[in-house]
Amino acid sequence: SAEIGRVLRPGGVLGLVWNIRDESVPWVARLTEITKGSHAEQLLADGGPEVAAPFGELASRTWHWARPITRAALMAMVHSRSYVITATPEERARIDRELEVLFDEIGATGDATVSLPYVTYAFRAVKPEAGGAAR
Repeated sequence: SAEIGRVLRPGGVLGLVWNIRDESVPWVARLTEITKGSHAEQLLADGGPEVAAPFGELASRTWHWARPITRAALMAMVHSRSYVITATPEERARIDRELEVLFDEIGATGDATVSLPYVTYAFRAVKPEAGGAAR
């Protein structure tokens, strides 16, 4: 954020956005247990991002939404995660086995879709005008 603050014009806006699976839903929490959480999930659980000068406090907003998704798309999403890509073959096999059980339990079978809930976290800060305070 310090480098962005250096190159952004006065009055310019820094926007930070994350879409995180909504782990308040039990099956989604299990999905994360199986596949491990991301650094972004941990950052947000720890209170969100911090920004350096010249930015002040971040304004924030969250909203909930859901994505209809098939079993194949869920599996592809999991397989695109860094943790899974870099896992040992044995760990990838464990993940796939546990996901197969979970997906059967939630009805993600064949071409059926399930609703994958997300929370979007958006943060905003404005670079102060010359001699002004951050907003």
